[in-house]
Amino acid sequence: MQELFILEDLLNVLIELETLANKHYLEMAKITDDTELMALFTRLAALELDHKDLFIRYKEKAVNFTTSKVTTEYTRYMDALLKNTIDFLKNQGGTESFEEGFNLAVKLEKDTIFFLAETKLIITKEFHSEVDNIMDQEREHLRALLEYKRS
Repeated sequence: MQELFILEDLLNVLIELETLANKHYLEMAKITDDTELMALFTRLAALELDHKDLFIRYKEKAVNFTTSKVTTEYTRYMDALLKNTIDFLKNQGGTESFEEGFNLAVKLEKDTIFFLAETKLIITKEFHSEVDNIMDQEREHLRALLEYKRS
């Protein structure tokens, strides 16, 4: 049963990360005068909602899996990661500056990629291609943010 708890928690964190990212990108779009950046943030916000919906659907379908891929060490590892991320999510308020908000966007993308990689380790193979697709999209989001920051 422990693997069920971990998968559900992991999916809940991914859902929260996508929700936070959507909200954050919409806020960032409002505070920039750069039309190119505004369009990027708006596009990223919409994509994050698509990802959230996918995780919700997956959670409804897959939290009943019965494989036993979760060791005691992995359980402790995931508990630590989940607690850290949940604390981060609880403590997020408005951003103080555009730069702080931009850096938060980068962190959200990195965290999401990381959690997706962990999710892939414990889900059934039938969902791997969907997770891979979302990871590719999140990497593209991160690339776009980092390229904009460099320019």
